[in-house]
Amino acid sequence: METDRKTVTTNDFAAGSESVMDSDSEIDDKSVVGSDSEIDDKSVVDSDSATEGKSATEGDLKSVIVLFRAYNYVMQNVKLSLENDTLSLNEFVALEALQAKGSLTTSELIDKVLIANSSMTYVLDGLCKKGLVKREKDKVDRRIIRIELTDSGYDVIRALYEVHRTHMRQIFDVLSPAEEKQMQDLLKRVGKKAEDLASAIQ
Repeated sequence: METDRKTVTTNDFAAGSESVMDSDSEIDDKSVVGSDSEIDDKSVVDSDSATEGKSATEGDLKSVIVLFRAYNYVMQNVKLSLENDTLSLNEFVALEALQAKGSLTTSELIDKVLIANSSMTYVLDGLCKKGLVKREKDKVDRRIIRIELTDSGYDVIRALYEVHRTHMRQIFDVLSPAEEKQMQDLLKRVGKKAEDLASAIQ
């Protein structure tokens, strides 16, 4: 029986700790954004053929190369899916997170999309000026400021998301639903292990 295909969005390319630990839950990873610089897979190795003819020990990092290369091309397509719009990638993922999660504090939004605090202030200021988001005091604790989409913000992200989704599905539809689910589960395991190792070393 085939697994139902899940829509892969910008925020699914995550190194986030929350959903990485929950392999049975819907993907809700933190978005990898804000870095216009791409990983140069040539700096890791010049080509896939670099491991040919070498021992298993010498060639056992090919997974790193494959992962970096896939990430680079996927992120190129994320940017291409937004190239005809006036929003930056950071603005898009902020709107996308607010659409998915509803009202969030600035710190909650930062945690969801991995944008630095200083950059997030700039992003939100820009979105406020465009009339796409608004800052409102929390109804229970008036000291807390929450970020919400405006009606215009909802309209903009709904339209952009459909274009983005259609573009990105062209990549992931190369996999069957079962294969895509398996890919998600395997990447979560790798991401969780990488996170644990990094935390132990730091």
